[in-house]
Amino acid sequence: MQYISTRDREQQFSASHAIAKGLADDGGLLTPVYLPKLPRRALEELKDMSYQQRAVYVMKLFLDEFTVKELTDFANAAYGPEKFDTPAVAPVRGLDSNTFCLELWHGPTCAFKDMALQMLPHLLTASLRKQEEEKTVCILVATSGDTGKGALEGFKDVDHTRILVFYPKDGVSAIQELQMVTQEGGNVGVCSVVGNFDDAQTGVKKLFSDEKLRQELAQRGFFPEEDLKLFRSIDGHMSGHAEMRHVKGVDMSTGSLGQGISAAVGMALAGKMDKKAYRVYSILGDGEIEEGQVWEAFMSAAKYGLDNLCAVIDVNGLQIDGKTADVMPTEPLDKKMEAFGWNVIQADGHDLAALSAAFEQAKANTGAPTVILAKTVKGKGVSFMENDAGWHGKAPNAEQYE
Repeated sequence: MQYISTRDREQQFSASHAIAKGLADDGGLLTPVYLPKLPRRALEELKDMSYQQRAVYVMKLFLDEFTVKELTDFANAAYGPEKFDTPAVAPVRGLDSNTFCLELWHGPTCAFKDMALQMLPHLLTASLRKQEEEKTVCILVATSGDTGKGALEGFKDVDHTRILVFYPKDGVSAIQELQMVTQEGGNVGVCSVVGNFDDAQTGVKKLFSDEKLRQELAQRGFFPEEDLKLFRSIDGHMSGHAEMRHVKGVDMSTGSLGQGISAAVGMALAGKMDKKAYRVYSILGDGEIEEGQVWEAFMSAAKYGLDNLCAVIDVNGLQIDGKTADVMPTEPLDKKMEAFGWNVIQADGHDLAALSAAFEQAKANTGAPTVILAKTVKGKGVSFMENDAGWHGKAPNAEQYE
């Protein structure tokens, strides 16, 4: 049985490869190329089996790379008496002659997700061995309740894994929160998020689009360090302008100038319409704002009073073709943005404390979008790069790097 991405049928993966990857490189889900059909005799065979035997029977249809013994060992460990409080695991109780109830609360966390999350660690660790992967796998989970505890319990103290669960601080029940924060295990962690489940989920996705984090995770062994060599390569998936179909965690492709602020306006407007508390941030260059699409977005943001939107313009006076004053003057930006109905804050773009204060001020503003005009020096800190437009999109060579 091979597995393909929901976004690209060309690449195929074995079962162990698919389990170890989790997601396809293009961000799609990995699904079997076909759904196996049960033979006519299957129900007769299954009805007298134990739950563990039934699990092996069904899994073998999808995981033919694993032996029956391997799957049997996994099923006995996942659904044994140490994990479930009844030999039937998921008993069916008759309420009357026509009504039956399938009980899925007999696992370690009393949640139905135990049925999958007690098996997954066994499949994952076995898949890592089959793929000869020696590095640690870090599992990031966003949860609205049951999944978090189920995942923590399933992966606690599992070799070569770490798990960190994010949950909305005020979006889970008191019992669910206590279940997570009291979880035992040397490889587990829990983090509450100020916001709702969407905020927690979006934050987890964006962790995978952070280049500095990618480098750190690669050095710590969470994904192949060789992948970093694909950054900005023609055949790689880690492009300079990250493309949403191919890079995990990227929710919008905004390589063309002006698309970022336009998408941000749409996201902020959706937040207003859905009465959600999230904020939207968009970073622009002072050369990028020469695009007419940018000013259309500025007008729209002011019209709809998007005070949940904060734009940051990097004002360094340079763009790929030279000085902005020579190519297409955009100053005075403060007066123009005020005329377009925006709240304007000016800050030193190299002063982190000043920027932090500016973001707090923007958050407190109501009734209109806010723009932070961050004055910067292109290439600051590198003598041969400072105030040189030639370094707009160029990397140093080996000699310059040294």
